[in-house]
Amino acid sequence: MNTKWAKNLIASIGTLFFCSTSFAALDLEVTQGLNGAQPIAVLPFSSDKSIDPTPIIRNDLQHSGRFQVWTNRKDDKSSTKNSINFKKWKLRKQNEVISGSIKKISSSNIEIDLKIWDIYSQKLILNQSYSGNSKNLRRIAHQLSDDIFYKLTGERGVFSTFIAYELVNHATKNNKANYKLIVSDFDGHHPRLLLESHQPIISPSWSPDGKKLAYVSFEAGRPAIFTQEIATGRRHKITQFPGINSAPSWSPDGKQLAFVLSKTGNPNIYIMDFETWQLKQLTDGRSIDTEPKWTPDGKNIIFTSNREGSPQLFELNLKSKKIKRITFDGRFNASATVAGKGDNIGFLHLDADTYSIAVKDRLSDQISILTSGRDAQSPSMAPNGQLIIYTAKQGSKNVLGIVSIDGAVKLRLPAQNGNVEEPAWSPYMSSKTKIHHI
Repeated sequence: MNTKWAKNLIASIGTLFFCSTSFAALDLEVTQGLNGAQPIAVLPFSSDKSIDPTPIIRNDLQHSGRFQVWTNRKDDKSSTKNSINFKKWKLRKQNEVISGSIKKISSSNIEIDLKIWDIYSQKLILNQSYSGNSKNLRRIAHQLSDDIFYKLTGERGVFSTFIAYELVNHATKNNKANYKLIVSDFDGHHPRLLLESHQPIISPSWSPDGKKLAYVSFEAGRPAIFTQEIATGRRHKITQFPGINSAPSWSPDGKQLAFVLSKTGNPNIYIMDFETWQLKQLTDGRSIDTEPKWTPDGKNIIFTSNREGSPQLFELNLKSKKIKRITFDGRFNASATVAGKGDNIGFLHLDADTYSIAVKDRLSDQISILTSGRDAQSPSMAPNGQLIIYTAKQGSKNVLGIVSIDGAVKLRLPAQNGNVEEPAWSPYMSSKTKIHHI
């Protein structure tokens, strides 16, 4: 059974299959956009390409699947700082035009003015200024994209977020496997190496403030759970009990870590309190309980268990200790992911011998299948609760895919030099968060 759920159960084996020799930036592609995507134009902010965020903003908005960005570059000089040719853009059938300007404050600092014009009402609906270091232009541009997205959709954007993933290469010169834990921007740009090992590194999980990652490493020959500071690279070993140490998951307040141990026999779910360093066992019995995920309110933990036969999702109320089953359709449901307001649960669903990404609406109890094609694995929900990143087969490779929870928007991040696995979407975080380079 080639699933993340299975890998957590046989963590001591740690066998993964890849064929890459190095890691490189991923390249986000839209494979399915929203029908009737909103037509908008983004005009150049500057004639100096080295400090112009326009290409990044255009890519962000186009890649969201929610917008159809005007691509006729002959119109790039059609506006001035304070005027828009509303008649022309109305004939072009563009709903909004985004314009802006850049001013150098010093040799390294810039100030950006952002404007959003409603073409049909002929009104300025957003006028905002930003400042920062020109070396962080991509980061600033993503923030502009987030603000544009929110203004035009009412939903919080995820362009400023990160993804963590694993890249493994078995075809090395010394015939030793090479495992890399990488963090990149949401769109696959700026991949940064956090950890490299000849042993597996699996199950990355972000702390709620985005400052740390928890993961499982086999570097000592058996699994251990670590946390690592993103900015400094400093690591701390959390557990290394005999048997399985797997599937770490942070509590929403960052004060506790849930994970799976088999130190007393069968895999069960435990919690570590970071203030007292006390270990608390949550489940017991002869079943296999794994893959804990906290609900956003911190009151419940959703996990995978075979306690009623085939693997299904269950929910543990941390106050009452009561456990209830929450998936019933299909013979296999596992790897829960939940974010945002917690209204939807994403998970891995087996249907007709194909693993797909599915979502359960908690209010209606309705389950929707979001992906088709070759086996999907390892779903991770974006912090706005509207998108899920996952892995899937494309030819002989594993690639990253992104799907909206309504299935209307689909994106792909194909690996240029190998396979990627175990994606984890970051929370929203401060623009000051730094990524450590090894």
